[in-house]
Amino acid sequence: MNRQLLLCTDLDRTVLPNGPQSESQGARTLFAALAARPEVTLAYVTGRDRYLVEQAIANYSLPHPDYVISDVGTTIYAIDNDRWQHWHEWQQEIIRKAVEVVSTDDYRHQAFREIAVDWLESHQIHYTDENEES
Repeated sequence: MNRQLLLCTDLDRTVLPNGPQSESQGARTLFAALAARPEVTLAYVTGRDRYLVEQAIANYSLPHPDYVISDVGTTIYAIDNDRWQHWHEWQQEIIRKAVEVVSTDDYRHQAFREIAVDWLESHQIHYTDENEES
C-alpha cells in the first residue's frame, strides 16, 4: 500500500528565518530531503503573494512545491514543472460567500456588496440577489 503525505507549511519562522532568531542549523537540508520523497505532496501556506513566494524559493533554495496557498488563503496555485496554475474557482467561491454575507439591507455592507458584485460581473459570474424584487 502506497501511503501519501500532504506536507503543508508556512514559510516565515517555520521554514525560513524571520526576525531576530537564527535559523536552525540543518533544518532546510532535512526539510528538502523530506519534501523530495515520492510520497510527499508539498504545499506552502503563506500570507505572502506569489512574487514573494517565488523570491523565497529562489533566495533560500527551497524545494519547489506542488501547491501554494497564498495571499492569506485567498489565492491557490497548483504548480507543475514551474508552471503556476491559478485556481480561479477558489476566488469565485470567496466572492460568492462574501456576497451572501453582505446581502442584507445593512448600509454598512453596501459598499463592499457593490464591489463584490462588480467583481463577479467582471469575471462573467452571474449573480442574482434573492432579496431584490424582479
